[in-house]
Formats: sequence, C-alpha cells, structure tokens
Amino acid sequence: MASNVEFVVTAWRNRQELLQLRHDLYSSETDRRQRAVNKVFAWRLRKPDGLPLLLDSTADIVDVLLQDEKVELKHNALRLLYATAISRSLVANSRLVCYLPLFDYSYFLPALLYTPVRLQDLALTVPRFVTGVADTQIDLTRDKPVWFPPGKTLQLPVTLLETRHRIVHRHLPSLAELKHAAKESLDWLWEWYWSQLDYAFGISKTRDSDGEGDPQELVRERLNTILKTYVKERRNEIKTRKKDLKASGNALSTYNLRFAPSSTSTPSKQIQNLLVQLLIDNNMVLPADKKLRSSMSGAFLVWSPLLLAFCTSSPLILPIPALLTSMRGTMNATARSWGTVHVESDPVREGMSDWLTHILTSDEWSMARGKQEKTLLEDALIQCFSEPTFWNLKLAAALLEKENIPNREQWTAILHAAKNEGEAQDEDTAEEMEVDIENINEGLAVAEAKEQKPMPTKEKIRGPQKVLGMWKPKPIGWLPEGWEDDE
Repeated sequence: MASNVEFVVTAWRNRQELLQLRHDLYSSETDRRQRAVNKVFAWRLRKPDGLPLLLDSTADIVDVLLQDEKVELKHNALRLLYATAISRSLVANSRLVCYLPLFDYSYFLPALLYTPVRLQDLALTVPRFVTGVADTQIDLTRDKPVWFPPGKTLQLPVTLLETRHRIVHRHLPSLAELKHAAKESLDWLWEWYWSQLDYAFGISKTRDSDGEGDPQELVRERLNTILKTYVKERRNEIKTRKKDLKASGNALSTYNLRFAPSSTSTPSKQIQNLLVQLLIDNNMVLPADKKLRSSMSGAFLVWSPLLLAFCTSSPLILPIPALLTSMRGTMNATARSWGTVHVESDPVREGMSDWLTHILTSDEWSMARGKQEKTLLEDALIQCFSEPTFWNLKLAAALLEKENIPNREQWTAILHAAKNEGEAQDEDTAEEMEVDIENINEGLAVAEAKEQKPMPTKEKIRGPQKVLGMWKPKPIGWLPEGWEDDE
C-alpha cells in the first residue's frame, strides 16, 4: 500500500536547533547574531535551494546590520548594501514558496522577501514586483493552516512598499531610511515567520496561546508595532480618501494572529492592560500637539475605526466599559502625576473628556454601544456625581446636552446641585484665604515697623588720613638716592 506521507529534508537537526537559531538571530549580543548568520550561510552551502526563504532572508538582513555595526564600510557602500537587501528581497517569481518546518506554508510568502546579500549582486537589475505578488496571492489564499484566522490575508506595511518603490523606480533613499526599513523588515519577519514556529511545533499547547508567556516588554513592543503600523496606514487612507477601511481590519487580523490564534480564545488580562496602557495612559489616542480647547476631530477620525474594531471583535479584545474606565482614570488622575499643569487647564484631561463624550453619545459608536447604551450612560453619570471633580462635572454636562438621555431632568437637577455645592465650597475657601492674607499683612506691618527703628551708625572715614610711624612723609614722585632716570 502506497504511503501518502511526504518527508522534508531540513538543514537543522531538530526543532531545538531551529528555535535556538531564532533566539540567536534576534539576540542583543553581537557574537550570538554573528554565529547564527554563519550557521545559516553554512546551511546555504550544503543545500543551496533547500532553506526556507524567510529564514535565509532574516540572516541576510542581520548580516547587513552586523557589517554596519563594524563601521568598516563607507556611507555610499552601506546605502547600496541596505538597498540591495531590501530591493532584491522583492524578487518574486511564480515559484516563491516559504514553508515552516515539515509544512508547506506557501501563504507566508509576502510582498517583501530577502535573498542573499552579495556585493557582486549590486550590479544586477532589480525585477519588477507587482507581477510576482499577483502570482503568489493564489497560494496565499489557498494554502492556510487551520489556526490561520478566516479571511486573513498577508499584508505588508505601507512604508516598506514605498521604500521598495523608491529603490526600484526612483532615487535611492537615505541611509537612515534604509536602516529603519531593515529594522521594520526584521520585525515583520518575526511576526509572520519566526513567531509561528511555536504553532508549527505545537509549543502553543504548553504555553499560553495568547502570548501571556512572553516577556512583558516583548508583548508591549509587538503591540506598539501593530498600533504604529495602523496609524501609518490609516493616515494614508485619509490622504487618499479611501472609503474602505482596510487599516483597522489589518491591525485586528495581526492582533488576532499574534495574541489570539484560536478563534474562541479571549485576550489575557495582561495583554489587555498593556494595550490600554499604550492607547490611553501614553496618550496615543490624543493629538501630539493637543492644546486646551483645540478640536479632537482629527483624533476621532484616525483612532475610532481601530477602537471600534477592538470593542466589537469576536472574541472581544477591549470591552467598552474597560476602555471608558481607563479614560476616566486618566482624566481624574492625581495632580502629582501631571507635573505643574493646572487641573482645569490640562489639555490631556480635556482630550479624555472629549473621548468619553464621543464614545457615549456619537452616532459613530451607536452600534458598538448597542443594548448596553443606557447602562453605560447611567454608570458614567453615577461615576461623575460620586466624585464631582471639575472634569467629571464637565463630562456630565456634556452628556446631559443630549436630549435622548434617560431621566435627563433628574440628572440635570443633580448636576445643578453639585455645581452650587462646588461654588459654595469655593466661596468658603476664598474667605479663608482672605483671613490668611489679612494675618499676613499684619505680620508684614510689624516686620516693617521693626525695620524702621534707628540703628547706630559708624562715622565713615573720608579723604587722606595721617598715619603714625617712624618714617618721614615724602612727596609724591620722590625717588630714593642712587636711582637715576633711564637714558
């Protein structure tokens, strides 16, 4: 009976060796990275056409970075080396196939892949890219593992596509841009190839499948990469006035692939907290130049699609109550954590208040609120009046401006009472300050009276004075005997 089992010969002895290679390639130690690159080059000599293309590509990019760190190449030589590593990676013929060990994962082949970096290859003409992508998209759609999210397609960051276009069709980018593109490419390769080794080897069964087993800083960095990539793609959509919102879908798919590979799993509390910390605590959802009473329409335009995607996804990534609680906490943070900015003139608190109003009352968020809209509004008002701070009362006033608020008249009466109580407390505080000022003035008057008392003064000596001594006074300009004028 014929067997249907297909064996794949790999350059590595076992999965531990490949996982160790992954660890060394992304290590912060130069010696580890150099050994990993040398190992891949040795594998390449033994089996020139047998290495996964993304593995081979990662070694080439790391090799370029190592050569850059040695500071042995001149500026233009480094530019050409980086450009070759990036542009030749886009050589896509109809046979480009990338697989993980023991699997045929041709769907992993993206628009940006890297081939070995050789100085003699600099003279080669870089083939066109779009045709190759069109050829490989069929495989990307057809060959997908069971854990791959449905409807997910491989997407490259727009910045990498723009860099490739400039290298191939226009002037060579600057060295700084090429270095940034190389680093972004390594991050992308980690997300779409190296991190998937855990699933290919079944390691996710012994670890948290949502990434809770990873170090906190690594999870934070990956989340930050997803958010920054989304911002770039979203701004590009706004500039080109595209109606289909692909940026939020791409970010959601990337998040699900990395942190929630199973369609029924929910994100861990740790990852949710880190996501909220980046979005809210780090003020990422606010304009960089936010000023008091400035418009928030731009921030709503950029971030609302992604926040809506997170709040309405299945499984749920970020519940609306958790998002509102985080924004309210930032708005009511203690003054000690905000430096010398006055609470009532703080643009960050105002921005969070505007976000809360937008989420709770705007038509854009009506579907996300759904049946819990009434509960969300009541909870928000209760929180505002339980702690009637300046911004809480301002938020309550903004919410009660909407006519469809349940029990609007009763809530308005409570708002007026809270404001009157606050004004009364301000008056009492002002009276206490006036009393203190009077006492201070009395103290100053006593101090000034003490200063006005006459103090004994000494008679100052003026003019030349006769000094007693054993010598006779001499006229000015007198010279002793024996001194003569210079001839």
